[in-house]
Amino acid sequence: MSAICQGLGAAVCALVGTLLTARAASAADPEVEPPATQLNVRLEKNGPAAQWYVELVGSACQSQRTAFEREIALACEAVGGTCRLSPSAKEAELRAILDCTGPSDAWTLETRTIEGTVIEKIELAGAPADRLREGAVEVARDAAPERALAVETLRSTIGSDTPSAGDKTAEKLTLVLGGRASTTNEGTIPLTGGAHFLAGLALGKMVRGTVGVAGEAGGSEARARRTFRTGPGLGIGAPFDATSPVGLAGEVGVAAASQYAATSGNGEMRAATTRFAGYGQATFTVQWPRVGLRPYASLSAAFMSEGDARLYASGEAGLALALF
Repeated sequence: MSAICQGLGAAVCALVGTLLTARAASAADPEVEPPATQLNVRLEKNGPAAQWYVELVGSACQSQRTAFEREIALACEAVGGTCRLSPSAKEAELRAILDCTGPSDAWTLETRTIEGTVIEKIELAGAPADRLREGAVEVARDAAPERALAVETLRSTIGSDTPSAGDKTAEKLTLVLGGRASTTNEGTIPLTGGAHFLAGLALGKMVRGTVGVAGEAGGSEARARRTFRTGPGLGIGAPFDATSPVGLAGEVGVAAASQYAATSGNGEMRAATTRFAGYGQATFTVQWPRVGLRPYASLSAAFMSEGDARLYASGEAGLALALF
């Protein structure tokens, strides 16, 4: 107790001593109002105070609840009424947990916010009455509850106003830009390469509506070829969902293909011919799942109805970024 007095100051300890004397007098005289009642009356006049609820762990201290609560009431009175006891855990802001499941010569006091954040944990030694008194003084003098309560309030406010981790990764609009190369088994069509731009807009929790534009070129002279494709589609997972490592997408649209051809006589080139055709495409994508700018790679199989129907295979790599 002397160590506690050094930490609290002589004035506070003197006041505690005075209140302890008053407690003894009140016990002898039923007309004297109990300290806990005096404290509550004063708190009602002075304004709100931190509300504590006492919890006891272990059979050895179950019978000490009344004595411990009385000591806390006296200690709170001694420090100016900045704390008070709550009749139930539902109304409390803080918990004082007295644990006597350890060695018989030492108990433990743990103070927590009602949400479970630990404020402090100390060991109480000495006679049972001294342990209760030391624990009560610790509860009353602890400056941490106000800060802890402020932190808990801030956490709950942020928790209610800020999207969860799942909400943060639920992208509404994602832009995708990659380089791609395409080939087909048709011998007259060269290997082509170019760029692919894709925008994905959230239509639900998992499905994205997409609009894609791709331009490719390849070959030279008589085998030069240029293609342009655009169309809508649907996608699930990568690269539109930051949490998914894989994804599938389908797309249909219109393609325009321009290709030069040599004349049969002297081999001179004539003007390019442009053909329009419909196409369908299925794509499998893998990505590094992370929020923000992320790399991806994909493989596509496409069907294009330009003249004779042709099958195309494409490989692509690029970056995806959510706008919001």
